[in-house]
Amino acid sequence: MVGRKRRIGAFDLDTGEVFEGVPVFFHKKRNPYPEGWVMNSQFAFGYVAREPEFKLETHRVLWAVLEHLSWSNWVVIPLKEIAEEIGMKLPNVSKAINLLERKGILIRGKKVGRSYQWRLNPEFGWKGDTDDLVSAGENLDCSEYTEAKLHHLVDNGLGEYTGQLRIINGGLNSEEYKQKLNKRAREYRVWVKRMRRAIYGEEYDEGIDWEKLSTEEVIRLHDEAAEREKQLRASGEWQQLMNEQRP
Repeated sequence: MVGRKRRIGAFDLDTGEVFEGVPVFFHKKRNPYPEGWVMNSQFAFGYVAREPEFKLETHRVLWAVLEHLSWSNWVVIPLKEIAEEIGMKLPNVSKAINLLERKGILIRGKKVGRSYQWRLNPEFGWKGDTDDLVSAGENLDCSEYTEAKLHHLVDNGLGEYTGQLRIINGGLNSEEYKQKLNKRAREYRVWVKRMRRAIYGEEYDEGIDWEKLSTEEVIRLHDEAAEREKQLRASGEWQQLMNEQRP
C-alpha cells in the first residue's frame, strides 16, 4: 500500500521464529601487514638511490634498522645485533650508521645502557599515529636530507609545504633562505605556465577557471591539448620544450 511504512524482518528456518530487521554478514578484515608497517615519503626512496656515498653496506644497514622501527620512529637495538642479523662486521655497521646520521636520515637520541636510541627522520618515513607526525617533524636540525627534500618540494611546485618544516639549525629558517626558496618557487611556476601555454594554447593566457567549466568544455580542452601535444611531438618542438633548463 502506497505511503504505508513497511516492516522488514527475517525468520529462523528451523524454529520459524521471526526477527525484526535484516541480518548483515561482515567479512573479517585482513591485516596485510601483521608483522608491522611503516609509511614513507616517496622522495626518500629516490634520495637513497641517488646518494653516491651510499654503498651496498649502507643500504643493508638502513633496511635492517627499518625492520626494527618501533612506534614514533624510535629504534633501540645494539649495533652488534644488527651485525649478527645481516652477517656484517661490526665496524662496517657502525660506519653505515654514522653516515646515515650525518646525512640526516637517522637522528641520535639518548643512550640506553650501552646503546644509543635512534630515530628515523619523520620527513623520511613514519611509524605511528598520523596525528603526531606534524609535531614530530617540528624543530628538526638542518641536514642534507631535509634540505634536499625542501628543494624537491620547491622544484615540484609544492613550495607551500616548506613552511610546515620548522628547521631551527643551519640557516634554513632565516629570512634570506625563505626568499631563496620563494624565488625558486616563482621560477618554477613560470616554467609550468610556459609548458601549459604550449599545450593549451592562447586560451590559457586568459586564464582557465576549471571549476566553472562544464564537463563538455573540459573534455574539449583536453582533446585539443592532446592533439596539440601530438603535433608538437611530431614537429620536434615538444622535445625542445622539455630540454629547456628547468629552474
